[in-house]
Amino acid sequence: MLSQDASRALREAFSIAPDNAKVKDVLVNIQELEASQPLLVLCQNFAKKKDDAAGKEAQWYLSSVPTDLSLDVASQCFEIVLKAEGSDAHVRDDLIASLLHYSPAVRRHLATQLQGSTQSSVFAEIFEIGDGAANGITVVTLDSKVWPSETIRLNSLRDVFQLFLAKFLQSGHDNDGRALKGIARHLAADGANLHTFIDDETFEAILYCLDYRLPRDVRTQATVATAKYLEVAKETAEECLVKFIKSRTAKHSSEDLVKAFSVAAAVFPIATQIIVPLFLTEGFLASLVPMLDKKSRPIKVEKAALDMLSAACIDKRCREAIASYCLEWMHHVMDDEEDERHGQAAVILAKVQNLPNTPPQTPGTGHFSRDGTGSPGSSPPHTRSRGSSKNIADVVPTLKNMLIKGSEMDKRTAIEGLAYASMQPMAKDEITRDPALLKELLQTPGKDSLAPTTAFGSLTLIDNLTRYLPNLSEEQKRMSELKAYANSSRPSALQPHYFDQDEQVTARCKWLLDSKVIPYLVSLRASFVTSSLSPNSLGLYARILLSLSRTASFRGTLAQQGAIPLILNLYSNPILEPQVKPTLAHTLARILISVNPELLPKHSTSSSIAPLITLLTPQDPDDNSPRDLLPTFEALLALTNLASDPSLPTAKSLVRDALPQIEDHMLSSNTLLQRAASELICNLVASPEGLEKFADGSPSASRRLHVLLALSDAEDVATRRAAGGALAGVTDFESAVKAVLERERGVELLLRMCGDEDPGVVHRGVTAVRNVVCVEGLGSSGSNVAERARQSVRDAGGVEVLRGVLQGSRNKPVVETVCEALKVLCGAEALKTSSA
Repeated sequence: MLSQDASRALREAFSIAPDNAKVKDVLVNIQELEASQPLLVLCQNFAKKKDDAAGKEAQWYLSSVPTDLSLDVASQCFEIVLKAEGSDAHVRDDLIASLLHYSPAVRRHLATQLQGSTQSSVFAEIFEIGDGAANGITVVTLDSKVWPSETIRLNSLRDVFQLFLAKFLQSGHDNDGRALKGIARHLAADGANLHTFIDDETFEAILYCLDYRLPRDVRTQATVATAKYLEVAKETAEECLVKFIKSRTAKHSSEDLVKAFSVAAAVFPIATQIIVPLFLTEGFLASLVPMLDKKSRPIKVEKAALDMLSAACIDKRCREAIASYCLEWMHHVMDDEEDERHGQAAVILAKVQNLPNTPPQTPGTGHFSRDGTGSPGSSPPHTRSRGSSKNIADVVPTLKNMLIKGSEMDKRTAIEGLAYASMQPMAKDEITRDPALLKELLQTPGKDSLAPTTAFGSLTLIDNLTRYLPNLSEEQKRMSELKAYANSSRPSALQPHYFDQDEQVTARCKWLLDSKVIPYLVSLRASFVTSSLSPNSLGLYARILLSLSRTASFRGTLAQQGAIPLILNLYSNPILEPQVKPTLAHTLARILISVNPELLPKHSTSSSIAPLITLLTPQDPDDNSPRDLLPTFEALLALTNLASDPSLPTAKSLVRDALPQIEDHMLSSNTLLQRAASELICNLVASPEGLEKFADGSPSASRRLHVLLALSDAEDVATRRAAGGALAGVTDFESAVKAVLERERGVELLLRMCGDEDPGVVHRGVTAVRNVVCVEGLGSSGSNVAERARQSVRDAGGVEVLRGVLQGSRNKPVVETVCEALKVLCGAEALKTSSA
């Protein structure tokens, strides 16, 4: 603290002269300052004592300690740091940014400074400090709460915007990224009113900053500013953009070509409809390769051209044009490993390559057929331009070598190329069978070691390797055949490629799991805690995990490697798109079907219940295809497994939140859904919460019991077994017995179970009958429920049915249960006669 030395000196003085009034007053004032305004003291320490630790502590204080600074203290803190020219530049920049970000009072103070005659000088002083401080100016101009009126704010916003433009247009590129960020943010906030300050000359200056040779931060901010200006200025911006590209390509000088190609590459994704017609201009691509082949042409032009070709692949028509005119040249560039452009060429070839991919001549040998003949799953031969002898399989080795042996930039380029190449079946197998490549691809990323775009490329690659083809219904298959005939296609074209068949995808999933793909996904997710992955990346996570969980034998490995916590983390992400949640929940269901819940952490299994419940209501498809009931079925199985562990709150959650849905599925026309729901109910009645819903004597309980009785006579033996198990549990209670007696054919259905062909159903049936005849107590009307129950069983032929079971069964628990029932029905002597 700034006052520590002064406090120490004053305390020493106070110890020498404790009665000195002046010393006492000064000491009290310093102590009060330290207690009431620690931020001000920290800022003073940083500025006057060059104490960097105090500056960092002030940043922590602002971000962590709730504080409401007075305008006086706020202005003092800000002005002290603003004048601290001899302090550490980075700490000073971060501290000013923190003051403006966290303190409304500081923003209010700066808003006052950004009005009137002080505006230009204050702006210039703050702008020169650093990116954080300059960005703080934008924070203030966009905060309407700190200005006296909206009119004053808008006037200052326009002035500040012009000051950013002026800084940008100054000679040199040192602070271009800083100025462009301010320009972009202001255009995003009020572009309709601000874009008129940007004339053609200024816009061209922004386009110049898209040059691939400039620093990444400058190009990024220039791209954002260009996108915002195109959005608000529309025709004016479009005309200037087209003019810029046309005029510079027409000059044919190397520097102009670099500028034009760089701008086209950067703008393709954000203004595709504007750039595509220019790219497809007759004669442009036809003349591009001869121009680039000139030995006198500098390599910087070729690199810019390759960037443009890569960006152009976003459009199908451009991909086709590139394949027609540029394949041979790009293959030549790719094959020359000494050429630093060979990685770029390989990526473009991966994007545009559409040559036939035929299956191996002998499945499993790994030898590819490249003759274009029509073996199952292959495409018919295509007519190609020069270089047509090349195949996607020729591109993959270059990309693999870049990923394994290349620089950090080579690795990022290779991942992008492999992500595109892996859309082709042949490439999928070659990529996955290479242990060195998988090891390099799946190495644990360090904190923030991957850019979001590279992470997206990695996830896309893994998604392509693990993706199964969709299962088509018979009707969908017939429709596909009809479409093939209508398009004059061969029926064999409908057959999946050998490497896209389920067995091959399953093999690739196993290779990836053996290569620790789940720990990689977990660590990749952890690397983006602060800068979250995009919603699209999270969607890729969901698809990958669902594919990996398809095979039951893989699910234990998934659980061991941390898939369940990863899924729960993704599921709770606020930016996750709603349509992705069912995919994650389905993956969770698959894993929890096959894993003993007692072996998993309780917090993971408990947190899984809510996502699984959401699957109990089947999702309606967007198109006219049949509803996919598999997620619901597997969710029921997973919940049944969880309900087997009494230490989990499964029963309580299901009874509270999902009992109506489960009951609906018990009445489903789908046999598998009906069976799974019945098995879940069988486990639920073992808990007090579930049992209460069937045995509390209410009309609802009676209705549920009637459903169980009906299901005990279902055609599906597993459903009969599950319903019988539930009945064996609930008939232990008098209220349930009474409901059975009141149900027409209730006792008869229990006895029918005793004569079932399945021993499991028989055991459950005799247990339920034993419970009925052994019931004790009086009904609510005073009638003897026990006597009524026994008589009902006798009248329904129960004695003969039980004697038949006794004579035909050698199962000791069944025999013992039957003996208990007969002893109550007939007495001990009759039981001996029956046994004889």
